[in-house]
Amino acid sequence: EVRYVGNRGHRLWRQIDLNETNTLENGFAKEFALAQQNLTANINAGRGRNFRYFGPGTGTFPLPIILANFSGVNPANAAACGGSGQPSCGTGSTALYASSLFANATFTTALNPLNPSVLGFAGVLSGSTNNSLFRPNRDLAGLPANFFKVNPDVLGDPFLVDNGTQTWYDAFQIEFRRRMSHGLLLQGNYTFSKSQTNFYNSSSSVFKNYFSLHDVSLDKGIGPYDITHSFKTNFIYEFPFGRGQRWLSGSSGLVNGFLGGWGFNGSIRVQSGNPVNFGNVQLVGMTRKELQDLIEVRKGNSTVFFLPEDVISNTAKAFATGFSTTTNQPIFTNGAPTGRFIAPAGFGNCQQPYAGTCGITNLVLKGPRFVRPDLSIVKKIKFTESNNLELRAEFLNAFNAPNFIIGNAANDVNAGPLSGVISNAYQDTSTTNDPGGRLVQLVVRWNF
Repeated sequence: EVRYVGNRGHRLWRQIDLNETNTLENGFAKEFALAQQNLTANINAGRGRNFRYFGPGTGTFPLPIILANFSGVNPANAAACGGSGQPSCGTGSTALYASSLFANATFTTALNPLNPSVLGFAGVLSGSTNNSLFRPNRDLAGLPANFFKVNPDVLGDPFLVDNGTQTWYDAFQIEFRRRMSHGLLLQGNYTFSKSQTNFYNSSSSVFKNYFSLHDVSLDKGIGPYDITHSFKTNFIYEFPFGRGQRWLSGSSGLVNGFLGGWGFNGSIRVQSGNPVNFGNVQLVGMTRKELQDLIEVRKGNSTVFFLPEDVISNTAKAFATGFSTTTNQPIFTNGAPTGRFIAPAGFGNCQQPYAGTCGITNLVLKGPRFVRPDLSIVKKIKFTESNNLELRAEFLNAFNAPNFIIGNAANDVNAGPLSGVISNAYQDTSTTNDPGGRLVQLVVRWNF
């Protein structure tokens, strides 16, 4: 049989949080870029690691939104410094930009051009942890209460349940069946499929935010249960020896008892690995397909990896950024990455006002393939046509080859560790009590 199978799930339940941090319409993303220029100018001019405005001709710019959050100054007065009768701009305790927060490591780290984070900076200003610090300043400066979030006063955030989830499944299937004949039964099938969704999450929950309400189409991609290739076969083979078989058909007594009634059964499954989510990242020096082709089991002396050493090493370097303790210049703290690697979304000073505008919104790849042969040897001792003793030795995962997985076998959805390390192998101790390695079962059964 050859067939196409298609499935569509439309208007499925979904719960989202409406309080997405806004950095676009309120102009914060543009001011973030100016703050970053201030940081660079001040470091180069020897004014220290800060992003203060030091007045005209200093290569720095007023920061009305940030100043309102830090000091409660009305945005209209953000440049009112340095002139006659005005406070100084960026020097001295009475300066307009005197707040120590302009040199705070949390904010300067977010401004680091090697890995900038507009959302991280805005998240600190608008988050519940610092609400008692920055919210009164915004009120004093005259900024609206919903400057960063649409409804910041709703306890526990405003949630909306709608019908926004969609699923798509398309598959090409081939199936072969051979009914029992001459001692052989055989069934095999192959499926080539693609499963997509705009809800990359476990199906046990309806809560998942969009990457951004600015563009909900960014969420469509490979689903968490997508298996590209799947081959499965099962068979029963009765050896042609003994009474009623091709050879030794006339045997009886001990000869038939020893040589007749034997069989070999099994089921074999070979399939693509499970999806693994690496999140919002950039790929440098390679495409998504090239990275996918690199994923395979690599056994070290005491560790199992799924990526080559150069990708792992340079990926670690790309995510390790900071500032020099002597020059204050932005640096890769473990050395600059080269060649091919996975990088944070902001790599190359890409500033995203909302998730998905830099790099790959949600990088989903497949883990190592899964191979599982379950085999058994059967011996039947007949007493009558309907009365026999069956002895069976079953070898689950017959060759004791581990199926390494990226993530945890107990999870529905797994994230890809950028360390490139595989720390788990397949097992299913929760439902089938399958430890994953070879399991031998000896069965004695009387059929009557």
